[in-house]
Amino acid sequence: MEKLIPDPTTKKPAKKTVPDGLWDVLLILVLLIAAIFLFTVIEWYGNQHLHPDERFLTMVETAIQPADTFRDYFDTSTSSLNPNNQGYTFYVYGTLPIFIVRYVGEWVGMTGYDQINIVGRVLSGIFDLGTIVLIYFIGRRLYRHPRLSLLGALFSALAVLQIQVSHYFTVDNFANFFTYAAIYVAVHISTSVWQHTPGARNPAAQSIPHWMKDNWSSAVVYGIFGLLYGMALASKVSSWALAALLPLAAFVQFTKIPKAERESVLPYLVRNLVAAGVVAFFTFRIFQPYTFMGPGFFGLKINPAWLSSLKELSAIQSGEVDVPYALQWARRPATFILKNLVLYGLGLPLGILSLGGLVWMGWRMIKGDWSKHVILWAWTVFVLVTQSLAPVKSMRYVLSVYPALALIAAWAVYKLIELASTRGRKLRKIPFNSLKSAAYVILALVIAGSTLW
Repeated sequence: MEKLIPDPTTKKPAKKTVPDGLWDVLLILVLLIAAIFLFTVIEWYGNQHLHPDERFLTMVETAIQPADTFRDYFDTSTSSLNPNNQGYTFYVYGTLPIFIVRYVGEWVGMTGYDQINIVGRVLSGIFDLGTIVLIYFIGRRLYRHPRLSLLGALFSALAVLQIQVSHYFTVDNFANFFTYAAIYVAVHISTSVWQHTPGARNPAAQSIPHWMKDNWSSAVVYGIFGLLYGMALASKVSSWALAALLPLAAFVQFTKIPKAERESVLPYLVRNLVAAGVVAFFTFRIFQPYTFMGPGFFGLKINPAWLSSLKELSAIQSGEVDVPYALQWARRPATFILKNLVLYGLGLPLGILSLGGLVWMGWRMIKGDWSKHVILWAWTVFVLVTQSLAPVKSMRYVLSVYPALALIAAWAVYKLIELASTRGRKLRKIPFNSLKSAAYVILALVIAGSTLW
């Protein structure tokens, strides 16, 4: 089986001066700070229903009803949970978030038009809290530095757009949570060293290839990624590119295997990737059931109405179809996304630091220090570039990289402190304490500036 031991190429942390339990307490403190921002004035505009996406989801939620049976749930043409059957024939959001909100609404007795949106907002904030926790653990796994990880969680808690979106009932925070849970698993794989342990040998099964009998525990880890990816995709179909992170993580792990053993390990990695794909498909089938025709679980014919809605959405977003609300995106430059991210989504202090850190991290990768950065960096750059070039440049469309940028900003601060510690001793004309103090001043300015923003 695969032993999940730390990557030996990762720099060992300094000798512990702070008990591990204190970091847990500080993480709880960060989450309390986040909760103040996320849940303050959650009913901020009363019953006016001014946000168009939230209003639409609220109308859908009040129309759908829990399915009575397992078969009813998967029967696309008759299911009471299918928005298309309740008069909402152009539904292009994921169905997993509306299922979660509707069933929680039933549980707490808040399914009315002026109630279910509040349930959705609270759950949106709770899922964002979960994403902040995941950023902390991703940082711990990648950089093995609790202060860096805690700072990344704090930056994510202070990100303006994450706070704003948590005050709306939309699907974005649900998708973000499953996205970063999947990213954590990818990071877990990329930072683990492959350890092959043969299974029990049955003389009657000598003809069965080893890769079909051994190391299935490693396939379970890949399968968890598939599960989380399927849930992210069932929350927001634009999460599709997340799938590329699993083979990327497998490649990073593969490069750490001694060359003499790589050929024998390759079939196991391919098997694991296929297993993850199968799990992802059936997870998507369960949580986005009306993509398929049904009526049973194995009725896997694609629903033409779902494809038609996606094509219509694609035409609107590409500018081929002229609709009034899309006029705001006309003639926007490719820098529009980054400008809004810095000025409004993160604020100048955190925005500048995170993008500067992204460039610096890319340079470090070019110089050879790539394996621990590549998953976080590749995801962030892909989303920023593709959305910057897309005709529709909504700020919310790049929410999926805000937590990653928060962690990258934290990494940049600690690299500055590390640089001050090493270079300050060499540059005798510049006092060492001055360089280190400057790094801490930057840190203080970013925290204070982000809080005020």
